[in-house]
Amino acid sequence: MQGETQGAGGDGHGGGRGIGKAISLAYAPEGAAPSCVMDLKAEVAEAVVHEIVAAGGRAIALQGNVADREEVFTAAAKLKHAFGPLTILVNNAMWNRYGPLEEQTEAMIGRMIDVGFKGVIWGYQAAVPQMREAGHGGGDRQHRPRRRRCSR
Repeated sequence: MQGETQGAGGDGHGGGRGIGKAISLAYAPEGAAPSCVMDLKAEVAEAVVHEIVAAGGRAIALQGNVADREEVFTAAAKLKHAFGPLTILVNNAMWNRYGPLEEQTEAMIGRMIDVGFKGVIWGYQAAVPQMREAGHGGGDRQHRPRRRRCSR
């Protein structure tokens, strides 16, 4: 990764804990500007930002919920205002309750889908226009996988 992310603006959903935190901290010495965006607890995001800054990086802490499309777009706009267009997206937020399948309620399954699936889609939708603006993000036909037809 050395030097590849210099000056890049990154959006780290779920960047306050676990793997997301580790990714955010790994970008700090690279000169990227990851943000602990969309952690449900502001104090968790702020603690990681302090670590990033101490390691030589730049970051902002934002509190929010990736399951809420408007909050994801607002966070992306705030990050763009602070550091310029996004060039990195770490879509890492997840919510799960482990236990027997028959004990999983509709509300639990709904939250898993809202955070783990919809949150990813909202993140891409918010980031891709900024990535394209910055000259990243693909989107043309040559970068798309080819469809394969099944023989019958």
